[in-house]
Amino acid sequence: MNMRFPYRFSIKWKMTAGFFIVNLASLLMMLLFSHNYFGEVIQKDFYRLSSESATNVNHHFDYYFKQMIRSTNSLTRNSVVQTWLTHKEARISSEDTVESELVRSIGNNYPEIVGMFLMSGDGDIVSSFGKFYSNPLYYQQEPWFHTPISPETKVLSTHRVNYPQQSQVPVLSLIIPVYSVSDIELCGRLIIDFNMSEIGSTFNSSNLGHNGFFFILSDDDTIVYHPNAEWLGLPRSQTEMVTLNLDNPNNTFIQSWHDGSWLVSKSSSYVTDWRIVAVTPFDEMAGGLKTARNATWFTFFVITLCILFVVPYVSARFVQPVIMLQNLMRRLAGGDLSVRAKINEGKDELQELNISFNTMVKQLKELNETVIELRVKEIKFMLRQKEAAIRVLQNQINPHLLYNSLELIKSIAYLEKTPKIELLARNLADVYRYNAKFADAEVTLRDEIQHLMNYLGIVKIRFSLYFQSNIYVHEKFLDCLCVKLTLQPIAENAVKYAVEPNGGDAAILVSAYNEDQDLIIEIADNGPGITEARLNDLTSQLAQITEHCDAEYVRNESLGITNVHARLVLKYGERYGIRLSSFGGKGTVVSIRIPFRVEQPNARKSSI
Repeated sequence: MNMRFPYRFSIKWKMTAGFFIVNLASLLMMLLFSHNYFGEVIQKDFYRLSSESATNVNHHFDYYFKQMIRSTNSLTRNSVVQTWLTHKEARISSEDTVESELVRSIGNNYPEIVGMFLMSGDGDIVSSFGKFYSNPLYYQQEPWFHTPISPETKVLSTHRVNYPQQSQVPVLSLIIPVYSVSDIELCGRLIIDFNMSEIGSTFNSSNLGHNGFFFILSDDDTIVYHPNAEWLGLPRSQTEMVTLNLDNPNNTFIQSWHDGSWLVSKSSSYVTDWRIVAVTPFDEMAGGLKTARNATWFTFFVITLCILFVVPYVSARFVQPVIMLQNLMRRLAGGDLSVRAKINEGKDELQELNISFNTMVKQLKELNETVIELRVKEIKFMLRQKEAAIRVLQNQINPHLLYNSLELIKSIAYLEKTPKIELLARNLADVYRYNAKFADAEVTLRDEIQHLMNYLGIVKIRFSLYFQSNIYVHEKFLDCLCVKLTLQPIAENAVKYAVEPNGGDAAILVSAYNEDQDLIIEIADNGPGITEARLNDLTSQLAQITEHCDAEYVRNESLGITNVHARLVLKYGERYGIRLSSFGGKGTVVSIRIPFRVEQPNARKSSI
């Protein structure tokens, strides 16, 4: 019942409904594609923007730290500083001078530096905050205090320190190794604490929308930088950022966060190995997606109105010619083969349909006439078949006198002890008995070879001194089916043109091999061969038989090459039959191609 439901409505309303459904499907597909496409574009743009910002931060970090290290070269090479680091006994007297140098270096360098400390190899410290704050016990809680002295420059992630008149100050620490100018040995290190102002100014130049921001995480998931200064130096697990999942294997992805969809991008700093993360609300980056979505909806409503008002009118103009053609088809179904549709000039599809209808009516009329003609021919053909069957039965009766006579000759030869005449009579009787069967029957290759051996035995008796024949056919091919009287006529041809002209001094060789799904049987002789002109003529005849094969070839009295070829083509198709190859003065090879079909065990065998 459901399958018949659409047929209850006219084509006009089905076209209207179809256009509406197509329009709705197009809208949904457009919304889906635009969402996916713009989503991918937004992610790519966001990743590009965040990557550029991360690259800028990396370059800035590299340049910034190198410049800060260069700015301290004069301080670390100062004679007073070198004396304090390398001569323990002079530290008390030179401590004030070293402190002054530290303060002067802070004033001459970057304003974001909030503290500077010189630490000797044995743990003594001079602070830029004064002698009171140079006691090592005051800095045992600092992360750089217990860091082993190393020849590598290090940047420690944000941590909070207590300074005079300041507490819990978030700073980064730059640890610079100091070498002795006399022996180039590592003698201490310079620690510089600086705030986030320079990092913040770098990120502020990147636009991530109204609510987007960057933050930096150290390798232990501590917040190095965040717009919220209260979170600096804290583990991420102690802030609201803990709900942000950063384990996604993609560098850029969309995540549900803070009751919305957020774009997240991750990258690494090659200077510090910190993670630079950019986050921004998806809606702030998807302004173009909203515009495309609204435009799609507007287009949908406009097209829907056009469908509801225009399609019914237009479809009626298309349906009318179809109704006229329907009436003509009803007349044709009633047997009126004189109906014709009206044809107007143009390339309209309905006109093409009318032309096709007229062509169909014409072909039906011709087909009707052809069927009548073929029916008459079929009746005539059936009559000819009956006549042929009668002739075959007559031909089977006529040879009995010949068989009996040959059997009598064989018996007399046996009694008179003349074995050659006995063998000749027996072979000749077998040959005639085999030939008396239906010409179009199939036999096994074993039967054909036995018949061929009987015939070659007669030829051997005739040319007993010189004639030679050999059959090289593998036993696995002997059950292959083939048309009867295929091999013997070819061998008879070879006897006529190769053996007899040489007085019997010749040989006939028979072999077989399979090729794909076919069996190739070759009959070769070593006679004088066929001239090129005659070979071309025979090849042309075989090609014409293949193209215009007719049953007359089977009824031809000749059993030569053309007759065998015609019967093979009629039985198996155009790709099968005979191919000739000849070599002047060396002989001729006749190749017979038949399908490799093995006789079934319960197949009915042909009989005389």
